[in-house]
Amino acid sequence: MARILIRNEPIASYVQEALEGYASGRYSSQMEVKRYLETCPEFPKTKNKGREVHPDRIRNILTKSVYAGMVELPCRNITMRQGHHDGLIDMETFYKIQERLNGKSVAVTRKDANLDFALRGAVACADCNAFYTANWSKGRNKSYPYYICRTKNCASYGKSIKRIDMEDAFEELLSKLIPSKDLADISERMLRKVWTYLQSNKAENTAQLATEINWLESEKESLIDRLMNSNITSVIGAYEQRIQKMELKKIVLEEKIERCGTKTEDFDKSFRTALQFLANPHKIWASNRYEHKRAVLKLTFTDTLIFDRKSGFRTAAIASPFRALEHLTNYDSKMAEREGFEPSMGVKTHTPLAGERLQPLGHLSVLLI
Repeated sequence: MARILIRNEPIASYVQEALEGYASGRYSSQMEVKRYLETCPEFPKTKNKGREVHPDRIRNILTKSVYAGMVELPCRNITMRQGHHDGLIDMETFYKIQERLNGKSVAVTRKDANLDFALRGAVACADCNAFYTANWSKGRNKSYPYYICRTKNCASYGKSIKRIDMEDAFEELLSKLIPSKDLADISERMLRKVWTYLQSNKAENTAQLATEINWLESEKESLIDRLMNSNITSVIGAYEQRIQKMELKKIVLEEKIERCGTKTEDFDKSFRTALQFLANPHKIWASNRYEHKRAVLKLTFTDTLIFDRKSGFRTAAIASPFRALEHLTNYDSKMAEREGFEPSMGVKTHTPLAGERLQPLGHLSVLLI
């Protein structure tokens, strides 16, 4: 009697979140996945190591194709193939995980990373471009938190910065990114337009995916013909690997076609969190969870933040959605300068759906999706 794998809740949901989070970059390293799973009460932990999840367990979870609904057993020459069980993730997500694992390595999250110093590892010294470290300095009656540059020969070496000074300056930086209510409303309306457009084009996308599957089938048949006519072991092995990759790619395409035919969640459910973040990233930063603060840093800024002890944060490289909003804000300011702050006779100061503004707003919408 065949055995079929089934979801074991709530552990299955924890693993699914870990896999999807790592694939999307929400968890930037295996250490962050480890930290997340350690916060899940029912997830099995190593008892003799302070209730931790062993790093090898994380690697094992991220590389197991069984979580994508596949089965394989290399020791018995059983290559990866579709299983009879439902996966926690789809094959496209599994491939993204493998690409991340085999791509550029990322900095490992420090074991002492915590809410005490949320900016540690994200802010660099303006004099040497090395990351600030942080520590508690013991005073006469209590300890005080400081960020400090530890790079020898740096002009700021050993000079500490009060935690409250750096983090207050960072919160001020975040507050400057908060768009006006009118601009946030415009962005939401444009997102809804793009969402509606994408939903209405599902049939066209399905046809394109079906064409690609037909091409794969044709290529696979050609490879099988070559395989049958070859007697060279190395060539046969190469053909078999290519055929297997095509089969797996076909599975990914079929999953996409299946998703095109299913009803997706409505706009509000899909984009509620994204819109809330875009409207006020500071609100999420104010959370008491370290993971939320790190997410704000990764989603808001595209490069290392530079902090000068005397002048504060230098101009930061912000993420595309915020750049688009900044562009629109500046555009509105330039429009206002021509006529002054009072509206001229017969001229509307707010034309959110004007053609000349449609392109940047559409660009914003696509970036957010």
